[in-house]
Amino acid sequence: MWKEAAKKAAEMDTVEGLAGLGWLGLRKAGSVLGSAWDGMEEFAKSLFLSEETTKTIKPINNTKDYEVVMTDAGYARKYADGRYELIDEVSSQAEMYRDTYGGEVKQIAYKDNHSMLKNISEVRELQEDGSYKVTVYDKDGKIAQQYYEVKKLDTSKALSYEQAYRLTGGDMSFSNDELKQLGFLYGAKQDVDQYFEEIIKVANILNLQDEERLKYVADCLMDKYADKKFYNEEHLAYTYAALMENIASEFSYNGDNPIRYGFTKDVWADYPNDGYMKKTKQVDCANFAVIGLNILGLADYRAQDANLPSERYDYDDAHRTAPKKTIYDDNGNKVDEYINGVTNLLYNDSLFKRIDKDDATNMDLTGLIGVMKKKDSYYDHVYVNVTSDGSKIVDSNGGGGIYSSKKESLIEKYKKRTEYYLKIKLPGWRILK
Repeated sequence: MWKEAAKKAAEMDTVEGLAGLGWLGLRKAGSVLGSAWDGMEEFAKSLFLSEETTKTIKPINNTKDYEVVMTDAGYARKYADGRYELIDEVSSQAEMYRDTYGGEVKQIAYKDNHSMLKNISEVRELQEDGSYKVTVYDKDGKIAQQYYEVKKLDTSKALSYEQAYRLTGGDMSFSNDELKQLGFLYGAKQDVDQYFEEIIKVANILNLQDEERLKYVADCLMDKYADKKFYNEEHLAYTYAALMENIASEFSYNGDNPIRYGFTKDVWADYPNDGYMKKTKQVDCANFAVIGLNILGLADYRAQDANLPSERYDYDDAHRTAPKKTIYDDNGNKVDEYINGVTNLLYNDSLFKRIDKDDATNMDLTGLIGVMKKKDSYYDHVYVNVTSDGSKIVDSNGGGGIYSSKKESLIEKYKKRTEYYLKIKLPGWRILK
């Protein structure tokens, strides 16, 4: 079960704090910030063969000549003679998938295992300037190609003028707490982006498509993030936004692995089942928003389809009297009416803080769910803001399915009909202290 998935033993407050600061990409000579991320790799290596590490090794899956195990330093192969060989998450996931489902897994990219060049298809080496030197090997272990991959600047998460001025030595300064928070916020997206890229590599190797691909991606993300702790609700919101943005990009209805629009009643195999996602070819807007909640382990394990009403959740009193969606037949006769998934999310006090649109004028909208309402009617649509000013949104809409948009006319239309924003609550036990 995902709640019992093996977690890296070195996930401690001080390490995560340094990692968060390191994500800022600062290179100011002599500063702790500049060296925070640079020191993470050496820190992990120092843990690898320590006494503490050997106590926390947990077997994951058996293979023919070795075991794939989780150590403090990450995934590794444990050989019969006691040797350990670090491997990346792409390799480990591919091997564990092969062991479970059978078949051959080809073109696995190994990192920092130069003794096994014959199996390497690609090696990426981080350079001092932040770029990667990429070496591609052929099947005989000979260099087939070399090039440098330059990291692109993500201007959507740029510091404000005041933040940049304070950070670069102006007459204002950040407190240690502010620096730590900035590290987590601006690191959340990169953390998700990098892990998502690794998952997609494996999905490509396994030739997973459409609904099988979505289930695999969601399950892998769930294993990674369902028990993760967060600095505060903003850190959680940025992580949720990054997850939803990547999912929308990968499964856009006009892309290679389209997930179409449509209501699916049971997307999640909740208790007493394994808690993972079921295969589905379609999701509506509320189904889509709930995907991220389950990846983050926030939906109740007995009511994972949080867009459906459940006694497992607390609802605002307004939920009972909220406008209902009405269904008519071809002759205009009313045949049904009900409180829909959008309204169920809107008034779910267990999962969200409900914010009136007028109170969100100067608020960072990253990771907030917008709730739209038909004029003089019911609440009919939800979407996720993935930028601070709401200039980019992701959703699943009746125009086709899962989609992301920066189109100004569409954004303006959404904002005009938005009545509330939902901010995900961070449970006390999930706060990083």
